[in-house]
Amino acid sequence: MTAGARPDKVAAMDAPPMFLELELPPPFRAVVSTRAGGESPAPWDSQNHGTSTGDSAERVLRNARRLADALGPEGPGGPEGWALVSQVHGSLALEVGRPGRAGEADALWTGRTGPALGIRVADCSAVALAHPPTGRLGLAHAGWRGAAAGVTGALLRAMNVPATEVHAAISPHLGPCCFEVGPDVVAAFSGRFCAPRRGDRSSLDLGAALRSELSALGVPASRIRADGRCTSCARELFFSHRRDHGATGRMIVLGWSRPGRPPGGP
Repeated sequence: MTAGARPDKVAAMDAPPMFLELELPPPFRAVVSTRAGGESPAPWDSQNHGTSTGDSAERVLRNARRLADALGPEGPGGPEGWALVSQVHGSLALEVGRPGRAGEADALWTGRTGPALGIRVADCSAVALAHPPTGRLGLAHAGWRGAAAGVTGALLRAMNVPATEVHAAISPHLGPCCFEVGPDVVAAFSGRFCAPRRGDRSSLDLGAALRSELSALGVPASRIRADGRCTSCARELFFSHRRDHGATGRMIVLGWSRPGRPPGGP
C-alpha cells in the first residue's frame, strides 16, 4: 500500500471495473460490460444484461442505467438510445437508424452517430467493425455457429465499405482452453482451428477462426485487435454459459460514435 493511502480507497481501486474498452479508432468507441457493479443477485450477480435465464427485466434495466452512468458524458447515453437485435446464432445483418429492437438478426450496423449498437454475449464473441471514412460502424454476434456461417463477412458486405479500410475489434470469448466441442463443430470448420483432446472431443479456437475470416475478407492484420481473455477462466470479470452450465447472466457489448466528433474526424 502506498504511503498515506486509505485502505478503503485501495480496495475500491482493486475492484473489477464495470466495463472494458475494445480498441477502435476515433470517432468510434466500443466497450464490453463485466459482471461487476450491478444489482442482480446470484446466479446473475451482478451486472447482468439479459433476461433469457430468468433475471427480472427491471433489474436488467437498472443495470443498463448503471453502465450508462459509468460510461459518462462521452458514453452512448441511457438504454433508451441503444439499438439491439434478437440474436438467433445466424448470419443476417441489419441496418439500423434508430434505437430499439430491430428484429431477429446477429449483426447490426449504422452510418449515424446514434444510436448505440448492442450485442449480448456469454462465451460468444462480439466483433466490431469500424470504417472511419464513412462513419459506418457494425457489431456481429459470433459464437461458433455464427463464425461457421460467416456472420462477420455478412456484416462487412452489408456495410458496403472496403475491407482494407476497416478496423476490427474482437471481444473476450470462450478460449480454446475451455471450448471443448464434438465432431459436428469440427466438421462445421472443416477441421480448421480445432485441436484433438480426448476421444472424439476437440478444442475450438474461436478467436483464431474470427481473425482468419477477417484477414481473408481483406482486413489488414494490423487493424485487427482482439481481447484474448477467456470468459470461462476470468470468473471475476465475465459470465460464462459453459462454465456455469447455463445458470448465468449476459454481458453487453456497446459500440457508438463519440459525441461531438464527426465521422472521420480526429
